[in-house]
Amino acid sequence: MAPRRTKASSTIKPPYARGEPEDYTVPPTYPWPREEGTETSITDPNIPKSSETRWDKEASRHYNTLLNTNIFPTHFVDAGALSDLGLHEDLHAVLQVLGIADLCHRTHPLYPDLVRKVLVTAELTFKRPGFPIFEEASFTFFASGDFKSRSASQSHICNPVLRITAKVLSNLLFTKDQTLKVTRGELQMLCAGVEDELKSSDIGIPTSPMTTIPGCVLVQMFVDKKARVRNETAAFVDIPYLINCQILRDETTYSFLGQEGRNLYCKLPQPNITSLSDVTNICFVPDAQYLCPDPKWDKEASRRYNTLLNTNIFPTRFVDAGALSDLGLHEDLHAVLQVLGIADLCHRTHPLYPDLVRQVLATAELTFKRPGFSIIEEASFTFFASGVKHSISLETLTEIYEMSEEYTQTSFPKKFIPEQAFWKFIASGDFKSRSASQSHIRNPVLRITAKVLSNLLFTKDQTSKVTRGELQMQCAGVEDELKSSDIGIPTSPMTTSPGCVLVQMFVDKKARVVKGSLKKDRSGSLLTPLFRHLELDLSVYQCDETAAFIDIPYLINCQILRDETTYSFLSQDGRNLYCKLFRP
Repeated sequence: MAPRRTKASSTIKPPYARGEPEDYTVPPTYPWPREEGTETSITDPNIPKSSETRWDKEASRHYNTLLNTNIFPTHFVDAGALSDLGLHEDLHAVLQVLGIADLCHRTHPLYPDLVRKVLVTAELTFKRPGFPIFEEASFTFFASGDFKSRSASQSHICNPVLRITAKVLSNLLFTKDQTLKVTRGELQMLCAGVEDELKSSDIGIPTSPMTTIPGCVLVQMFVDKKARVRNETAAFVDIPYLINCQILRDETTYSFLGQEGRNLYCKLPQPNITSLSDVTNICFVPDAQYLCPDPKWDKEASRRYNTLLNTNIFPTRFVDAGALSDLGLHEDLHAVLQVLGIADLCHRTHPLYPDLVRQVLATAELTFKRPGFSIIEEASFTFFASGVKHSISLETLTEIYEMSEEYTQTSFPKKFIPEQAFWKFIASGDFKSRSASQSHIRNPVLRITAKVLSNLLFTKDQTSKVTRGELQMQCAGVEDELKSSDIGIPTSPMTTSPGCVLVQMFVDKKARVVKGSLKKDRSGSLLTPLFRHLELDLSVYQCDETAAFIDIPYLINCQILRDETTYSFLSQDGRNLYCKLFRP
């Protein structure tokens, strides 16, 4: 019979056998002090699995994870920067009401390792009693949507003072630097900050006194004399930070959502619309006169510009006065263009800057100070060039191109009463806008005028179709002759500004870029006078000095001339006819 088995002796040595004294006691601060940045061992038997009074294994795991987390300085309020925007006085007043003005302004150095310990062990709690009616009423007044805790966004807050207040609170009291969500606690503090204004305005929004302590509990930890890693860098809620948060569009432009959800912009400072002393400013629905265009190149503009890199940009064709004089046509052509106020525009050549042209075509806009009031005195051509947004009033643009100031309307009327009678007088068939052809116009001066207008004002180099706007300009060019002849053709004075027509051409080209139909362009040379007016540094851009003209080879190519001296046209019955042209 085998001998009885006995229990083997343990090979695990007690702590004192591993080099520690028998009376060793784990200090309550264990595993600290230790070298900063060193991981704590999850298997250390001196660290309990779970404890409410000591550092435990779960805290160790979180701490080790935080060693890979960058600990940056806190963003405090930059009083000087916000004063420059005209916002600090109201912001400070709100923070003062909340009792946290000093907390939000006074900077402190940073101790990253101590911060990591706090982040893995401390909780910050707030009392947030639910008042559903109060919540919805307040947020609807402040912004453009119903309030839902942790899904509502700071970007929906319209007034810049309140929006920056929300950002300050989220940074300094609610541990959120990256997220824009608004919690119920933040909304209560925002409402408390303007409670007096809401009460005094008597606008029907209920208020509820804030009782939650706004101060954070400061945990004082034992710091030994050993030197610690310290970050003295100061970080602020300042202009660059507000731009990065998309609260500011640029150094002086506030970006916000309108009540209908559109992105709107206004320049700062404008205390008459931002000051919280006027309760209507809390709602922040500024009149159009206080708004401004978007000052920055956006992603859509970038897409259009990238598309335009595949578009050939050719020199604009201007009138060749010498060639048309040889045909005996220039004097009358110039007279028609002079009546329209665009003779200089059509004759004076300019070099071409393709890249600047692409920037303009990607961003061109015809804007008005008051949307819905399309008057030339308040109209501007807005575009980007050299990466900067420019806005030139239509009145200034008219002066730059030396166009007539007689015409003041911003668009062509939808109805042009003389169109059928005038078309049948100068061409064959009935007139249908965008389907009538220049080739049906019989008189060579009027036909070449149509070609000049389509090239220089109506975005059409290849097509020979005639629009209603072009026909109105043709008729205006010979209006005096029609009136004096008394041949029964009604006339209708042209009132449309050629400057608006020119700007609208560039805007239409931007739309064609979006559709992908703009394969090549010849309008760009017309923009050079604007670049010069803006005093852009043109030396850094590629320049095409090639001159292009509406000349004899071009007219032959367009089948207006049969050869160098022979005009080709359609008779009233549709037959091809020819006649020689020469100086009279």
